Amino acid sequence: MIIPIIIGLISGTIGGFFGVGGAFIILFLLNLFKIVANQETAVGTTIFVFVFPVAIIAVIQYIKRNQVNYSVALPIIIFYIIGALIGAGLNPNFTDKQLKLFSVIFLFILLCISFYIYIREDDKKK
Repeated sequence: MIIPIIIGLISGTIGGFFGVGGAFIILFLLNLFKIVANQETAVGTTIFVFVFPVAIIAVIQYIKRNQVNYSVALPIIIFYIIGALIGAGLNPNFTDKQLKLFSVIFLFILLCISFYIYIREDDKKK
């Protein structure tokens, strides 16, 4: 069971560094190494790992450095829970292949947005 150890180390390091929680990294590594049965199981496993035990460790570090905006975070938490219920309910309505495609499209959109933000910030410095 070395692969789960590698996945944990990689996703934890990247997630803690970039503030992404590592969920997408775990999700794709589970599929890459084919250590779960399907996309739904990969999602369920990722959520199980991510939700409390992992996130709390990173959050403590950011709280210690006074880098948490609670007035922004609390509404996000409330509506994240609502969204998570909606997403978990929708998930079984799609095939494994469709779910993987949606994940790829979503990550591509995030990549484009992140690149736009990077370029926009670089332009402001000139």
